[in-house]
Amino acid sequence: MSRAIKYFWGVSVMGHSVLNSVFNLYFAFFLTDILALPAGYTSFILLFTSIADCFLILASGAIIDGMKPMRWGKMRSWLLVAPLVVLIFFPMLFVRIGSFGVNAFVITLAYLVFKLFFNFAYSADFAIIPNLARNTERQSWLVSNRMTYSYVGVLLCGYAVPVLINGAFRDFFGTTFSYFVIALCAALIYLLSVWAHFAMSKGYEYQNASKVTLRQMFTAIVKTPSLLPAIISDTASTASSFVLPALTVYYYTHIIMNPALIAIHLPVVSLCGLAGAFFARFITLKLPARTACLSIYPVIAIVFLGTQFVAYNPVAFIVLSAVGQLFLGSTQPVESNLYLDSIRYSEWKTGINARAAIASISGLSPVGSTFIKSVILSLFLFITGYDAQEVGIAAKRGIIAAYSFTPAILMLAAWLSMFFFYKLTPEKMNEINNAK
Repeated sequence: MSRAIKYFWGVSVMGHSVLNSVFNLYFAFFLTDILALPAGYTSFILLFTSIADCFLILASGAIIDGMKPMRWGKMRSWLLVAPLVVLIFFPMLFVRIGSFGVNAFVITLAYLVFKLFFNFAYSADFAIIPNLARNTERQSWLVSNRMTYSYVGVLLCGYAVPVLINGAFRDFFGTTFSYFVIALCAALIYLLSVWAHFAMSKGYEYQNASKVTLRQMFTAIVKTPSLLPAIISDTASTASSFVLPALTVYYYTHIIMNPALIAIHLPVVSLCGLAGAFFARFITLKLPARTACLSIYPVIAIVFLGTQFVAYNPVAFIVLSAVGQLFLGSTQPVESNLYLDSIRYSEWKTGINARAAIASISGLSPVGSTFIKSVILSLFLFITGYDAQEVGIAAKRGIIAAYSFTPAILMLAAWLSMFFFYKLTPEKMNEINNAK
């Protein structure tokens, strides 16, 4: 493994984070407030694209494994080709063109093309890791790098994008066109970061040019039962990371009644998540992925349960949240090893190399997490009878309970799934490694 790969593999995930951050922050806002689309058009776009995400994620891996490899290798080729398409179509999500109906159609079509090719690069980028690192320790290092760079992307985007889009870009390009320009800049960063992986992975191409049929992909997935608990665990930790920031806004607005503290809470918590992602590589040097998950999940649950006892002390609340995010940030690199172990098991069990198809399944986690976030927030608003104009005692208690119990319950589900259903124990993995 080259020094460039050892220390810089993961910069593409920083590009992914920048792109996703721009999309998550401003896509819905652009539709409703800038384009002023009628509610029916906006609802259709958001609902349709959310449903399409699941199919596009799975299709990306199936297409990579099912196609004859291009000249730069089965996985590596997509790191060159896919970002070019993303560069063209991602900014088109932020355009004003024609009537409401035409604009909605153009944006929806652009989303489908952008997301399919985005998923091509994501699946290939993950599936090529076994080529770069031939043992568990080195793979753990690389997946830790990936999540560390991901947090870097989130931090950079969280500060730079609002400043540019509400300041220099708006003044120079105008309100509407500034969103297109910020999307174009994000797509350029993404392209350069993925191309950096393309350059670093030269010489590590997967040389087997044989295609994999859909039947073989299905066989490889079905005969890898560890995938389901891996998805459940990954989704539980990712959903916690999605839900907590949203609840943080309610907490400082209505419990502490000082929204300015959000600007302190989120950076501190994000930095701790970054630290957790970085140090995850040292955890997996000492513990197998399954053992590490079973050890970390209860700690996260206990720490966030403790936040309800310091809910009216913002300093203590920030400290406990930061500690919880430190451990939560370490889970996602560790969980990536669950997928990599599943890939090795699948090849050992079936003799079929369906790496891209299995790698694409890991992309279901953020889709499922977004759905869980929506359900939890909807339940919180409904059960507490939340009214922004008059937040009563029940609503305040609901905010505190949701913040402390949501990650605890999700971590319990992840722990049970890992303990009872994930069967790739250290002994089993040693057997597979020795067989190879």
